[in-house]
Amino acid sequence: MSADNPTLTSANSIFTIVVPGLYNTPVKLEGYAADKAWDFNPVTLAVTVIGVDGKKSAGYTPALVPQSIALQGDSKSRRVFKDIIQATIQNKETYRIDGTIVLPSTGESVTLTNGTLTEAPMAQSAHNVLQQVEYTITWETVLPTLT
Repeated sequence: MSADNPTLTSANSIFTIVVPGLYNTPVKLEGYAADKAWDFNPVTLAVTVIGVDGKKSAGYTPALVPQSIALQGDSKSRRVFKDIIQATIQNKETYRIDGTIVLPSTGESVTLTNGTLTEAPMAQSAHNVLQQVEYTITWETVLPTLT
């Protein structure tokens, strides 16, 4: 990427996660869905109110950040999520997830901390081919930075 000519591609993005107790070293996620790799839901960063005298007040409020990750039906990275699901059910415990996203095309990176797998399909959907699978991780902190 040139500073004068950034691109929009996500094809060269790198998304890694660590799941202490299951995946202690970073695992690169691969095999994203055809039209989507991941989405971050918007969050409320502040609460605003206005008094009867017309003066506005505002305050920062912390918020959890849900992220959906879409993988092709044949993605090898589905194994990582299957392992988290199986361990969660068997041990009746949640597992902490930390991650990093690097976007070389725009020179950005994102640090993801204290996540939990909060939504996952229990089985694969099949039509004429195996369908994409979406997982939701809810993060405590998502910090974007320019690299």
